[in-house]
Amino acid sequence: MIIHIPHSSTKIPDYEDKMKESEITKKMIEKYTDFNTSDLFFYEGADIIEYPYSRVFCDVEKLEENEPQEKYGLGILYKNVEHLRKFPQKALETYKEHHKKLLASASMQTAYFDKVIIIDAHSFSEEQAKEQGFINVPDICIGTDDIYTPKDIIELVKNHFESNGYSVGINTPYSGTIVPLELYGHKDIISIMIELNKKTYMSSEEDYIKLKNIIYNLLKELIEKE
Repeated sequence: MIIHIPHSSTKIPDYEDKMKESEITKKMIEKYTDFNTSDLFFYEGADIIEYPYSRVFCDVEKLEENEPQEKYGLGILYKNVEHLRKFPQKALETYKEHHKKLLASASMQTAYFDKVIIIDAHSFSEEQAKEQGFINVPDICIGTDDIYTPKDIIELVKNHFESNGYSVGINTPYSGTIVPLELYGHKDIISIMIELNKKTYMSSEEDYIKLKNIIYNLLKELIEKE
């Protein structure tokens, strides 16, 4: 199992000092960071691939070409902080480094296991979703790929959350899941995105612990299914 955590960090590199100190950046970090996903999705039996910088610095989840979120100014390099950026090429280098790590992990695991599952771990706020036109926002969003997300995995994840009292959306408000482009065509890879509505875990410590335990049990079930 690989757990991909692209948006949990709040760090901006020191060499981007203007961006780091800007109030624009700070507000965007507060709005867009997938807070605590590195903890919520921790599983000792998995390889954790976590991007060390904020998505406001560089969004490693976005596509290099034909990125749907580009129309909102939310491509690899966000438009709102473009004027603050000194070294765009350095940001793009970290993008490539991150994807090399993901590819290396997936390649290694496919050499040893019959099936490898990638959990693409995220969270979102209702504010973000409603800004993009979504009204009825679920507690949990499952993102899928037509090739790499089997229906039985979708049902397993959906039923696991619903049985614990959470509402679940399939590819709404967000869709898709990550698969290394270099491994497209491999039949031994499974990928699913799990997006947590921040209200499900940021309201109280009790809610946080409850959801963390539910996710842990889900990951255990999925890794045993591999």
